[in-house]
Amino acid sequence: INLVICGGKGWKSKGIDKVKHKNRIIFTGFVDESHLPILYNEALVMCYVSYYEGFGLPLLEAISCGTPVIYGDNSSMKELFENYGLEADADNIEKIKEQMKKIVMDKSLNIEISKKSLKRSFDFSWRITAEQTIAVYENLITKQKDGFSNCPR
Repeated sequence: INLVICGGKGWKSKGIDKVKHKNRIIFTGFVDESHLPILYNEALVMCYVSYYEGFGLPLLEAISCGTPVIYGDNSSMKELFENYGLEADADNIEKIKEQMKKIVMDKSLNIEISKKSLKRSFDFSWRITAEQTIAVYENLITKQKDGFSNCPR
């Protein structure tokens, strides 16, 4: 099994060339968006345990391919992926390693999380986002027409 790290090296990657089994670590550098589905579909697991994260689009992309995820237990990741992946603390390397080993070695867990997360991915789409955004705008416009605008001028 190889560890494939996509994107540029992060600010805490110093010394990674001195780790055990460094020949099993592949740094891809930048990955074009069109190639991501191939990586997600071929991965046993996607580990995205970061210190600072926004909404977590890479995790959503992974689960939409049925790829189980390990996510950081900080920011919105826990809210979005609890019960649909495995969580780990970004400062706890042993926990990250334990979660990776668990999802790779336990085939039934891998399949269970894959099925649950794929189902979860249907809760998110650009269409739903657009519909909800339009609804907010329509609500604001209606309130403004009625003279009840809460928007600061």
